[in-house]
Amino acid sequence: MPGFDPVPCLLKAVVVNALYGTQVFAIVRMAEHIGGILRGRDIAAVGPDDVEAIADLPTVAGGGKRRFVSFAAKFCHFFIDAERFPIYDDAARVMLRHHLGSTGYLEDGKQPYVAFCRAFQKLRTDAHLVATSRDLDRYLWIAGMYLRWLGEREKEKPQLNVELRGLFDKPDKEAAKELDAMLPPSFSRPFLDL
Repeated sequence: MPGFDPVPCLLKAVVVNALYGTQVFAIVRMAEHIGGILRGRDIAAVGPDDVEAIADLPTVAGGGKRRFVSFAAKFCHFFIDAERFPIYDDAARVMLRHHLGSTGYLEDGKQPYVAFCRAFQKLRTDAHLVATSRDLDRYLWIAGMYLRWLGEREKEKPQLNVELRGLFDKPDKEAAKELDAMLPPSFSRPFLDL
């Protein structure tokens, strides 16, 4: 469903919210908000500032203020351009801080996605990466989830994707080899002891 008219916007917003659990409870209002920002725009000119605008869902009278940066980034990633809009999540932010250090990734409370994109591009430039944004997204997510797994693997209910937990707990020989090659050298590798 191309475009950002009311019905396509609503369907796209529902899909992102359902698949990623971004907890946008006012999904109809969010879809209307997105349409107001994107409808009639030159999509090639949409950028990180527009993700910030989408994330900033106007409140209703008496409602609290919440920003939906993860939702907005995923919406733009999947329905505008995966290369221009990297996925913003905890795992990716942790890995950007890991690779760039605390001074290389300066988070910005007012424009967190703009700062994230800056750090994403800095990592790509500093490391001379030729990978697509999608591939770098995947790396940041998997490595960030692996780091979380290292800290939570002994817990009864670690906050981790079920498929990744299974992969990290008991990878087959080929997966263990790929994980070993992909992960930063500083990360422990208990899967190699299996």
